[in-house]
Amino acid sequence: MKLLYLCCLLYLLTFKCNAQGYSVEQLKKGILAKYNKQPDSLDICSMVIIDGVPIESSDIESGKKVISKEETKVFVLGDLTNLPHSKCDYVLVLGKGQYQKKKEKRQLLKLAKRNVDSFILSIELKDSRCDSCIAIVVNGNLLPEQESKKLIKSLKVNEVSYIYFYETPNPTFYGYRAKNGLMEIYLKNNN
Repeated sequence: MKLLYLCCLLYLLTFKCNAQGYSVEQLKKGILAKYNKQPDSLDICSMVIIDGVPIESSDIESGKKVISKEETKVFVLGDLTNLPHSKCDYVLVLGKGQYQKKKEKRQLLKLAKRNVDSFILSIELKDSRCDSCIAIVVNGNLLPEQESKKLIKSLKVNEVSYIYFYETPNPTFYGYRAKNGLMEIYLKNNN
């Protein structure tokens, strides 16, 4: 039950939504993609936090609560293992990302800019690949190396709706660069 709820929420950030919302299997794939953890092996809380409001996973499963793509810009698998008296090890936190501080956005954007400046060549060479680059996803789309560099170098903090860095995403979903991390960015103008 806990796993289903977490899987549903994570998948929303990664995959397209259908009219009925996300299936449990789609959410499980999302957890595997973003955190490279097998959802079935995790002790996930039976409720998901969406924009600060706890929602029971059974409401998601039954269709009583449909999770939209807009609600899943923020996808954080919160680790509760160090908290005393916790009844579960992980909680899935989702949100629209509307309250992310400009300072945090600036720091993450700076990290992405340092990475593309340091590792992506200024010219595009056929059959070259950047083994030290992070994967960059913008509005749900994985960008190629040169496109990543072009966008990141020109991107301003005030154009970013939400930005998050995943340290251990699954390269099976995001390509070889994901072994170095994944920077997920949502733009305000959604281009």
